Amino acid sequence: GRGDDHVAPDESDPRSVGHSYTLPTNTEDPAVVRHYLLTLCDKVAWRMRRDGFAARCVTAYIRYGHFHGIGKQRQLREPINDGLKLFETAWDMMRHWNDAPVRLVGVSASSLVHGNEQSSLFQKERKMSSVLTALDAIQTRYGSRAWTRASLLTTDVMERTSGFRYDHEL
Repeated sequence: GRGDDHVAPDESDPRSVGHSYTLPTNTEDPAVVRHYLLTLCDKVAWRMRRDGFAARCVTAYIRYGHFHGIGKQRQLREPINDGLKLFETAWDMMRHWNDAPVRLVGVSASSLVHGNEQSSLFQKERKMSSVLTALDAIQTRYGSRAWTRASLLTTDVMERTSGFRYDHEL
């Protein structure tokens, strides 16, 4: 329509942050599923930290080769934004799938709260937070493939070839 009113887009906070990935081939190997899930969890965690969020809920999803799937969700006592913690939670929920060939793996973080996770009293966790901050700076400057976990060096995640938003490369 016509009018002089200013249209203001809704800039509300996201309700969740997630990634899913269709595997190149179906797999029954838990190690393959774990590697892809860890890769996705690192990407979700990076996006949360970049945008200043932490999650109180984790959802993991597996779709089988026959296109049916299962998803599980877990509420957390403390908000998290560390990829390894996301992975541990997601894998704990999904590790006992029904042994059918897996085609897609996904993870989502929701019930987002502003700010990073609560400062820990433990030195190891504080140190990890500093490491993540440094890795985030490297990744922001040099791109998503600037660093990876040694355990994921053989996990080849193909580049994104479709979609409308490229806020983070896979």
